[in-house]
Amino acid sequence: MKILHIITSLGSGGAEQVLQRIVTSDRYNDHSVVCLRDPGFHSKKIEQTGVSIKYLGLSSNPLSLIKILRLFHIIRERSPDIVQTWMYHADLIGGCVARMVGVKKVVWGIRGPFDRRRTKLGTKIVIYICAGLSRLVPSTIVVNSNFSQSSHIRAGYVEGRFLLISNGVPIDHFKADTDGRKKIRSELGVSDGDVIIGMAGRYDPYKDHINLLDALQILKYRDMKFTCLIFGSRVEPTNSDLMKEIERRGLLPDIILLGERSDVSDLMTSLDLHILSSAAE
Repeated sequence: MKILHIITSLGSGGAEQVLQRIVTSDRYNDHSVVCLRDPGFHSKKIEQTGVSIKYLGLSSNPLSLIKILRLFHIIRERSPDIVQTWMYHADLIGGCVARMVGVKKVVWGIRGPFDRRRTKLGTKIVIYICAGLSRLVPSTIVVNSNFSQSSHIRAGYVEGRFLLISNGVPIDHFKADTDGRKKIRSELGVSDGDVIIGMAGRYDPYKDHINLLDALQILKYRDMKFTCLIFGSRVEPTNSDLMKEIERRGLLPDIILLGERSDVSDLMTSLDLHILSSAAE
C-alpha cells in the first residue's frame, strides 16, 4: 500500500518523531513524505533509510502559499492509497488538496489537546476551520489520547471520525545505560552522585516551563541541591525570555539549557528524575 504523509514541519517535536518511527520501521507499506516547510531535525534520519521527502518551503509570507500548487502535482504523481496528514496546518492544506486530487482515504493526525488559552490566534483559526471541514475531508481522525479527542470535539470536530491510537515507545531505546549516564554527566561536569532532574520539551506555552521553574525555585528555597537539564527546540541560552525567567528566580547556577539534542536516550538515562510540567498533556 502506498502511503503519503504530509506534515507541517520535521523539527524535534513529538509528532515528527512518531512519523519518523513509522516510516523508517514499517517494511510492509511504501511510505513517502511531504513537509510543508524546510528540512528539520528529523529529516536526515528519515532520508538515510531511503524514504523520499519533498519540501514545499512554506513560510509566514503569504506569497509562499503559491507553493501549495506543487502539492497537487506531488499527490497526482505519487497516486497514494492513503494520505495521512500530521498537525493542524497539514490537516487543512494537505487534507483539502488530497480530496481535490481525488484521494478517497484521508487520515488527519492530531497529537495533543486543544487549549484555547495557550494556542496562538493563527493556529486557533486553522483549528476552527478544520473543525468545520472534519465532516467532509478526513475519513478518519487519529488522536493519541482521550483528552485530545474530547477537547477537539468541544471545539466542533465531528465525533464519529475519531480513532484513538496511543503513543508507542521503543523501550529498547530507553533503559538503564551506565556508559550513557557517565558520558552525559562527564560532558556536563556533573558527578555521578549529584541529583539530576530533567525535562524534554520544546519552548511552548503548552509545555509550561514557568511551572517547572516555579517548582525548582521551591526546591532551592528548601536548600535541596540539584542540577536540572532542560532540552528541546528553543530551550537554549539564546532564548532571552526563558533566560530572564530563570535569572529572576535565582536558578542560573542550577539549570543547564541544552536545546535540540539527538542523544535523547543518553540524556534520559543520565537523569535521576524526569518531570513533565506540561499544562495540557
